[in-house]
Amino acid sequence: MNKILLLTVALIYHSSFAQCFIKGNSTITVGVPETFTVEKSIENCKNCHVWTIDGGNVSIEGSDKESSVKLKGNLFGGTILSLVMTTEKETARCSKVIDVTDPILNEPQNNNANCDIDFSDYKEVKNDDGKVSFSPMKTDNNFKFYWTVVFANGEQKTSEEKVPQFNYAKENGIVSVTGKIISKKCIRNFTKKYDSNFWRFF
Repeated sequence: MNKILLLTVALIYHSSFAQCFIKGNSTITVGVPETFTVEKSIENCKNCHVWTIDGGNVSIEGSDKESSVKLKGNLFGGTILSLVMTTEKETARCSKVIDVTDPILNEPQNNNANCDIDFSDYKEVKNDDGKVSFSPMKTDNNFKFYWTVVFANGEQKTSEEKVPQFNYAKENGIVSVTGKIISKKCIRNFTKKYDSNFWRFF
């Protein structure tokens, strides 16, 4: 679902009620539980908190009636986490737009226990409007890199730079990044996927 639409729905949802604030990460990873807590909760009040989610991208683990809630990402994309707090005096409503991202799939290509490639993630760096580079968090200058990006329209581009740079458009964002890292001892492949909303607001 488009993030603008999610945010609009969220604002309309609680504009006519007393407001609250949900604390927690705006981005979570598929399969990794994250806890969200309401600021200034109603203490010692059972069933005063009711948490709900929009869509099947995430699921609630455990109780949805406490001052905090644990979410687990199921599919990458966007969702809205909403809370209603009710007391004898008033009702407070708040919501939070959350992006669910896929983790990098990092697979060794051999069983070499001495593999010297320690690759866990890279960061996306916006160099200019419509340009992004991918910078590995941990690398060795002697490694060789082979990158392939796939765009929403099906086009593919490649690079052999350690920190590659690609052009993109908000209407034609990058769907996936696949890379191969080669050292003298081993080879590792990895893949990272993106929801279309990531590039609209990058």
